Amino acid sequence: MTNSPAESAALASVSPTPAHRTAWIVAAVLALIVLLMALVDPIAGPWSIRMAQLPAVDRYRDFSTPLGRDALHGFFALGLLLAALICRSKVYARLALVVVVAYVLAGGSCHIVKMVTHRPRPEALPAPWLGGWGLAPCLIENGLHSFPSGDVTISAALATIWFLALGSGRARYTVFLMPLLSAIGRVLGAAHYPSDCLGAGLLGVFTSLQVWRWLMPPAEAARTDAPAPG
Repeated sequence: MTNSPAESAALASVSPTPAHRTAWIVAAVLALIVLLMALVDPIAGPWSIRMAQLPAVDRYRDFSTPLGRDALHGFFALGLLLAALICRSKVYARLALVVVVAYVLAGGSCHIVKMVTHRPRPEALPAPWLGGWGLAPCLIENGLHSFPSGDVTISAALATIWFLALGSGRARYTVFLMPLLSAIGRVLGAAHYPSDCLGAGLLGVFTSLQVWRWLMPPAEAARTDAPAPG
């Protein structure tokens, strides 16, 4: 299978954020997470518990929950594999691999951080300030771990892959509405604090950027794969 010129151009046009810029962005987001934990989360916890009882929030949560579920990644990867077979496209096959690897790494990393921090959800402890770190781990069930949000991590990871795959154009930024809508639903439903969602977004985006760098060919490789004219 060979890439078409259009496919090669799409790969060549993608240039993930340079490493030094990424480091500054990560540092800024981490600082913002700390500020949210100290200033916003103590207020957001009790507020979200009251909001979660509203029927409108229940309806919104039903709408937003699928945006962060495993099935979305699975359907997208399966669709890319079918497209790769039908179109005989290496690009679609690589994208499917990126989706699967990013899902495994992002989801696995999220669960590890949850087990290390043992931060309880707002529904478990309404106003834990920094989230209840220091509590005995046995007091917090795995299903009640709050930091970071698994749904937002998965959603942000997939949105980042879509963003990179689209290559160019302002319209591609709309893909990040998916983790944003998921985060709003998780906070309104008292499942997570704002800092949980921001941390999850950082984890999902960073994981997908790294997987993209590892598995997608650079511009030179993309041009090499393209068939010679004539």
